[in-house]
Amino acid sequence: MIPRMVRRFERWVREYDERRFLSNFSHEHLSDRFRDILTNCASLRGVPARLGTHEDDHRQGYWGRKFVHVDREFQLRGTRPNADETEIPLPTDPKTQAAARLCARFGTPPAGSLIKYGELRYLRELLDHGRALIRPASYYSSTDLSQAIKDDELQFERIVPADRLPSMTLRDGKTRAVKNTNMRPLSMSLISRMESDYYLYCLSSAWDPRLFLMDSRYDAALVIHRPQPLLMLDAAVRECGPEFHPFEPFEVDYVDPVEARDDECALPVCKHFRYAYQEEVRTVWWPVTLSESLPELSIEVGPIGKWATLVRL
Repeated sequence: MIPRMVRRFERWVREYDERRFLSNFSHEHLSDRFRDILTNCASLRGVPARLGTHEDDHRQGYWGRKFVHVDREFQLRGTRPNADETEIPLPTDPKTQAAARLCARFGTPPAGSLIKYGELRYLRELLDHGRALIRPASYYSSTDLSQAIKDDELQFERIVPADRLPSMTLRDGKTRAVKNTNMRPLSMSLISRMESDYYLYCLSSAWDPRLFLMDSRYDAALVIHRPQPLLMLDAAVRECGPEFHPFEPFEVDYVDPVEARDDECALPVCKHFRYAYQEEVRTVWWPVTLSESLPELSIEVGPIGKWATLVRL
């Protein structure tokens, strides 16, 4: 009997050969997609730390299919990706090992818990005094941020696959004779842009050593077991900022910019699928009066220790 994964692989290869939708990607953009998919296929688990695939069957199917498709496109071109494999943390890295040991020792947080990863000094201030810096969405496009955090939260760019591009006829510039038919442009993108800046506060529902590695300065995590701290933060922001629309905390929808439908690309609910492993939960404050830019807000709500646990590497 052919193993289930082999049957899947063969089916995904046939699927791509029948619809070669990545053929309009440049080598650079195809390599970026390869890296994004590989980042989500690999995960650090266990002690000692190691690279392994997600055990969840749904995730294996989702990311496995996308990996086979992009790998097949490279095969058909006779090239290989130039993705930087150093972005996948090595199990021999001391911080990687420390993060894996911590996750194994602490165990899985209770269902419904949220985790704030960051620097110990700031997370201690949040725990002891309820101090937090609420930043506008425009901040996260800063070039000073690590690649795992940097993102343009004010827009989402979709890449139109090759089979959905309009066909064109190439004619001779002088004689107007047809030289080629059914030609398609190399690329085309659709950009959705927010009308206003807004505030957001990001946490994660995932307890994973990879998330300690998003920034070289991260050395701790605050596990929030109850919703009270977020409710307190929300009330404080609404008191010191402009008037905001009501917005409940929500899990981010991670969207493939190539295969997404129109109704899946609503900001600020969605993000590029390269960040999917972060399993982000966010609170946003969308101003009633539209604004091109907003200042940072420094708030303090008092101790939250009764609802949270601080752990450090």
